[in-house]
Parts: sequence; C-alpha cells; structure tokens
Amino acid sequence: MNIYENLATEILVSIFKTSAYWKKEIVFNFLLKPFNKNIEDIKDVTSQETLKNTKPDFTIHLKDKIEIHFEVKINNAELTTSEKKKNSRDAFLIMSDYINREYIPLNPEYILTWEDFFDEIDKKEAMPCFEELSLLRNCLFGTNKDLDMEFLTQFLYSKDYVTTELKDIFTNLFNLI
Repeated sequence: MNIYENLATEILVSIFKTSAYWKKEIVFNFLLKPFNKNIEDIKDVTSQETLKNTKPDFTIHLKDKIEIHFEVKINNAELTTSEKKKNSRDAFLIMSDYINREYIPLNPEYILTWEDFFDEIDKKEAMPCFEELSLLRNCLFGTNKDLDMEFLTQFLYSKDYVTTELKDIFTNLFNLI
C-alpha cells in the first residue's frame, strides 16, 4: 500500500467512525451499491492497520456477518500477488485510467473508480462539507496546488485508531511536499 492509498483508506474509515450520518450515507451507499447493500447494513468499517493480520486496505463489516474487503489503488501501483488471486478482494476502488485494471480478478461492477466516487459527492453538492475528501481529491487529481497539509496532518493525528507509525509517515510525506 503506498502513502496515498494509506491516506485514502484512513479517510474512508474515519468518515464511518466520526462523521455525521448523512456523510456516511453518501460515501458508503456508493461503495456498497454493487452489493445491493446500504449504510443501514453496516456494523463497522476497519482498516488494514486496525485489523493487522488482513490484506485488504479496508473491510466493511455488515450486520449479517458478511465482510466486504476493499482494495484501494492509486497512481498505477501494481497489483500484489494476493490482489491478483480470485476471491481475495470483493471490490477495488481505482483511478479510471488505472493501467493494471485488466488484471483485477473481479467482474467490472465491483471495480469502482475515484472519479465516479467524487462525481457522486458532487451530484449531492456535498464536497464543501468533506474537507478531508477535498484534500484527497486534490492529491489525486492535482486540482489545487495549495493543499492544506497542516489540516490533513492534524486530521490524522486526531484519529485515535490511526497508528503512530502511520501518522509519522504522513507527517514526513507532507514535509516533502
């Protein structure tokens, strides 16, 4: 998992753990759409860092004890051996021009794109309410060269489930930008 994938994963988990219900509804209804599930079906969302022994970037735990394992891909990072195996992931969240898309062992409906994700939020005119996602979008698409890295660092440090090691990685990355 690269640094941007870590950032994206922690932001998504944080939205579930700390955001208002309407924000969770927008984000997780999009992510769960291919599975015919919605926000009401979720018991918890955990990240790879939280789970320690798992491979997917984050997992949506449903009330009916089903787990949906998501992999986040950014910047054309190659698929790992595990990610290439059938049944190791339930869904991927990738850039629409991801060069390794053809190697993802899933039906296309389970391969979601960041562009569609942000379009869904834009349709609801909600992006101004998602500061952390706005910053992530800027990192992914370079729409704003004046990123508020101090805000993002404070955001990550305020989350008690984000490990100190991961917080230090983000701080070092932001100091390089």
